[in-house]
Amino acid sequence: MIGESEYITALFADQVYYEEAPLIDRKETCEWSQAWAKTEFIRDIISLANTARLRGKPAYLLLGINDKGNRCGIDSLMRHMNIAEGAENFAVSEAIKGEFQKRISAHIQPTLLHWDFYIVEIDNQRCGCLVIEPTTPSALYHVKKAMSAWKDGKDKSIYQGEAWIRSGESKVALDSISILTNDPEYQYSYSEVPYVLPSIWQRYFEQVQGEILRYWNRAEPPAEAAYQELHDSKGVTIQKAVEDFFREEDRHLLVLQGAAGSGKSLFLQRLVRSLAQEGAQDMDYARQLEQYRPPSGLIPILLPLRNLTRQSRTDSLHFAKQICNLLHVLWDNNERGGVPKSPQKLFENSHLQWLILLDGLDEVGKHEYRCEFLNVLLEFMSAYPRLHVILTSRPVISLEDLENARLVDIAPLDETQIEAFFTAQRTDRNDAEIHTFIQRCKDWQDAWKLLSVPAYLNAAITALDIPRDISDIREQVLESSEPNPDSRILTSPEIGNRLLPIIDSDDLTFEVESPVTQENVERLVNSVQEIVITLPRLLDRVYEAFWERERRRGRFSSIEELRFGTYRVATNLMADCSAHVEREKAKRYLKAKGLQWALEMGILDDNEFNHIFFATPSTQVYSATKKLECDIEGGFEVSIRQYVRRWRETYRTEIESFFEDLTGSSLSIHLETQGGSNG
Repeated sequence: MIGESEYITALFADQVYYEEAPLIDRKETCEWSQAWAKTEFIRDIISLANTARLRGKPAYLLLGINDKGNRCGIDSLMRHMNIAEGAENFAVSEAIKGEFQKRISAHIQPTLLHWDFYIVEIDNQRCGCLVIEPTTPSALYHVKKAMSAWKDGKDKSIYQGEAWIRSGESKVALDSISILTNDPEYQYSYSEVPYVLPSIWQRYFEQVQGEILRYWNRAEPPAEAAYQELHDSKGVTIQKAVEDFFREEDRHLLVLQGAAGSGKSLFLQRLVRSLAQEGAQDMDYARQLEQYRPPSGLIPILLPLRNLTRQSRTDSLHFAKQICNLLHVLWDNNERGGVPKSPQKLFENSHLQWLILLDGLDEVGKHEYRCEFLNVLLEFMSAYPRLHVILTSRPVISLEDLENARLVDIAPLDETQIEAFFTAQRTDRNDAEIHTFIQRCKDWQDAWKLLSVPAYLNAAITALDIPRDISDIREQVLESSEPNPDSRILTSPEIGNRLLPIIDSDDLTFEVESPVTQENVERLVNSVQEIVITLPRLLDRVYEAFWERERRRGRFSSIEELRFGTYRVATNLMADCSAHVEREKAKRYLKAKGLQWALEMGILDDNEFNHIFFATPSTQVYSATKKLECDIEGGFEVSIRQYVRRWRETYRTEIESFFEDLTGSSLSIHLETQGGSNG
């Protein structure tokens, strides 16, 4: 009983947090000589033992105190047991314990081993406390041997097989309720399935929110005002498709299919965060009302499939275990320690509404791996038919015939959404200027395709220097007055010596002493607009911002190696526009994880034949151009001759055009300088 005395004294003072109340029962008197008193005692002990078994915490039966907290002591109990009033506490304790042991052994099974009885003196008044330690027998405690009893004309008998537990909707409605020994809600002990209280549910929901916010701090999603709702090809919002899915009784799998960067991941993250916010508020309200109920809404579990283990990909039991690992907060603070043996049985609880969100089927790997995992997923859902699952994927595998699934295709952003996105980012709402920019972009099919993808649209806003008002122009003019205004290139220590295109210095010649005039402002406006007037420059700004964002996210420590790996695929493996290569060849330059990331980000694409190709022809040409810039700057003549020699004329012509636009010089001049080996 070491360390328990202060806690037990507090129990007698009614200092009990409401979530612990089911573990505590009080009896004012106990007329032990009466049969009904003995049957009530057996019922109380079974109730508390099952509650301790369920929750993994000790249960307490307080004797000599009523439900209102008024103490009367155990003198009456001692008289009924023929214990002398002047006996020492130890003798009293042993005598009472002996009487209790007879009834517990005779009428309760499984055998209740870990319990004890103590005398507690409070204000010179002798009270008693029976403590039941949590144990984990395979079956609920129940009546072993029946016993007949009546009180005031009411049947107080107990019958073989009966079981009870301390439960109720709230603290004020607690009681010992009758349960079946195979009741799925109560049949598992804390060591097998965690019993989750409102405070723990609230902690889980708060953790989920925190994980989303930490990811957003790295990934920099668009501002709330700029977020554009995703739609399907018919104009129905994806949010409504999800809501309709939850109302369907015959389908529990929703597949959201969309191109790389189409906003699938962000949509899931926003959905998870919203559900977690609602869940946390719901549980906070339950705690205020001192209720014991589970969450009334959906409980989200988000698993990015890039984190799927090989065992989980091939075995549904391992997959269930990986899903359950995401719920560890539900049992981390268990006083008894250890991971429950079967936490997945929570998925069978009819009072819990689970939503599992699996992000990125395309990130599982090869085509055969994806098919393999789909079979595992269907097997998992068959084992737990109450679950709802949302799966996202790029259109890399046929999903139309997936069993009991609803397939929704995410459409690219339309002109209205793109314009709304840019407008939301601005302070002066210069819609006409933005609209002009959009119209020019629509002239380039590949650029428009790029901007219709949320991931690149979000990158574009940080890259496109569209002036807002005169104050913004002044800031840009002053920034342009820093030292080295004549430099045409910037050297990045992270990238090495390579060209980073900026606005032509001839267009930005403002001496430090020069005043900021309206003429200078107009010249800067024109120069800023000119930087995005061509397709190569637009792509350069968007991709530079994209790569910088990925560097800050820190997912890859060698992001620049990955960047140049994509450039090398365009120069060393591609001989013409819209070419493709085998997956294994692409992995030589990007490695497996890098290739998967490039596919996920929409730089590269693939098909069911494991062919790898660039998302757009312009992206391929741009990547090859950037590789040329770097090699020319670094003086790698031999390298340039090797890959230029393999290019077809049409491919080389496109690259030469991009190169001249971005650098202001002719590629032919550089190649002729290197010995005329032009391929």
